[in-house]
Amino acid sequence: GYPEGSIFDSGREILKRIEDVGGEYLQGVVTQIISDKSNELDQKGAVTLLVEDRNGKTRRIKARRLYLAAGAIGSPALLQRSALAPQHLEVKDSQMFYGAFISVDSRNAAEEIMTTSQGYFSTTKSVSLRDEFSMSVYEYSTDFQARLEQFVPVSLRPLIQLAKPVMKNIFPGIGFLSQDVSGSIHLDYDGNETKVTLVNNTETSKAIQNAMRRIARTSRHLGLFRLPNPFKAPNVGAGFHAGASMPMGDELHNLVDWKGRLRSEPRIHIVDASSLMRIKAGSHTFMAMANAYRIAVNPSGG
Repeated sequence: GYPEGSIFDSGREILKRIEDVGGEYLQGVVTQIISDKSNELDQKGAVTLLVEDRNGKTRRIKARRLYLAAGAIGSPALLQRSALAPQHLEVKDSQMFYGAFISVDSRNAAEEIMTTSQGYFSTTKSVSLRDEFSMSVYEYSTDFQARLEQFVPVSLRPLIQLAKPVMKNIFPGIGFLSQDVSGSIHLDYDGNETKVTLVNNTETSKAIQNAMRRIARTSRHLGLFRLPNPFKAPNVGAGFHAGASMPMGDELHNLVDWKGRLRSEPRIHIVDASSLMRIKAGSHTFMAMANAYRIAVNPSGG
């Protein structure tokens, strides 16, 4: 799900793998998955993918095993359309919030660009999962200045240059909340289309206030002092850290088993964040990647 060209560009890795062992890379939109046989795992059974290519032509592709990694929204929505998942699913979110800090440390005025680094703030082990949160803090950079200018009216942007000496001592931060105090994304399929609804959580605002108070206490030890936050909490889903709509487990209500297999069609392996048990506060990229690797290297689960 990461942008093309990033260090987590899965498309690039797939193309490299095709070069090594062969195969075909088909660009298009998967519109439906059809189960050809019963759920019994045998060599004759298969699933059929209906893929609409760039020319609008629908192709049918048969596979004995399918690894589904369409993302936190794409995978559950596709399975709903294929009658392989309930018509209502709730996607968990780790909702984001902003912060800013000022440092009284001296800075070299001749330096135009500083390296970008991160600091990590988190609660202690005694804090419950619902109070879990994280925040990354970034040093000043020209990229930060460019982003800040986007929030300022064009007529006032020259003032940004005048404030540059002060801005070099300002550190922006971005934080993420636990899924328990974040909103969620509801997917409802009526047999024709999927309705996506963003549902707010009444506890989000209070959770952000509690997180910022704890961060303010911690940051003072690092020489950073929190500034008033002029930005509202972004909408549900704005942080792109979502999933856990079909968490793995042993119980019958778990749509996916521990081997990553979809119970309604075990030839389908869910290898994105949809099958994670919960969404941690912040990025769960490596967690999803590790789980996908675990499933891929031993798909039978033996």
